Amino acid sequence: MTMDTSLPQAENQTIECANCGAAFIGSFCPACGQKADTERLSLKTMAGNLFRVIYDMDSKVWRTILDLTKQPGQVALDYIAGGRVRYINPVKYFITVYAISIALSMASGELDQNLSYTTQTDSIEEMEAEVRAEVEKDIAKVTEMLSNRMDLVTFVMVPILAILMRLHNFRAGKNLAETLSFQCFVWGHYALLSIPLILTIYLSPSFNFWVKNVLLIAMFYYALKVFYDRTWLRAVLSTVFFVLYSFIAAILSVEFLVGIQKLGIL
Repeated sequence: MTMDTSLPQAENQTIECANCGAAFIGSFCPACGQKADTERLSLKTMAGNLFRVIYDMDSKVWRTILDLTKQPGQVALDYIAGGRVRYINPVKYFITVYAISIALSMASGELDQNLSYTTQTDSIEEMEAEVRAEVEKDIAKVTEMLSNRMDLVTFVMVPILAILMRLHNFRAGKNLAETLSFQCFVWGHYALLSIPLILTIYLSPSFNFWVKNVLLIAMFYYALKVFYDRTWLRAVLSTVFFVLYSFIAAILSVEFLVGIQKLGIL
């Protein structure tokens, strides 16, 4: 007596996906992922789908935040290695969080006070009249751009910084897209962690300025050490270059935006 080893007819049946029209056998469409058995729409189905969407979104958001807090460099390594479903897209994370952070900084007056603190200098008073006028004009130009277009300055600066860091670490084997992903993750998470520090502006602009910069440098030291697999000494040197390249990238981004503003594009 021979045994029938064939699968049930229902499992062998070819199905046409109601969403994309692809033919397949099984429970899910291999082209778009939709379930084969699309039952009639009901309030129960809608509520269940909404819960799953919220749960999946929240789990991804919290996993990204928690893992970036614990190991920012490792998150970037996991993401570029292919583990991308677990985390939010780095560019999306960076743009979203930084936009919120800058909006809160502007609303609280932190941005204006920081600009006033960082651009004040006693050495201007000692310059000759013509030179002093030119320096004050340049400072006013930069301050106006940073005050009104800080979001654009930051969004232009990070890709420039990624290019500089890619050139500096070309032997590390990370391409430009991977370097940019790393930069977006760390800059975005820095923006998130610095939101509570906005309140320190009411204590002292200098304290606010230094505590946020210490946070930024500490985050990048830890992230660079893991992402590029550096010893602590090489990680310190990489962090020094990161600070230098950040300064260069900020200047280039301001000059670029001022230039296109003069052309009437911005």
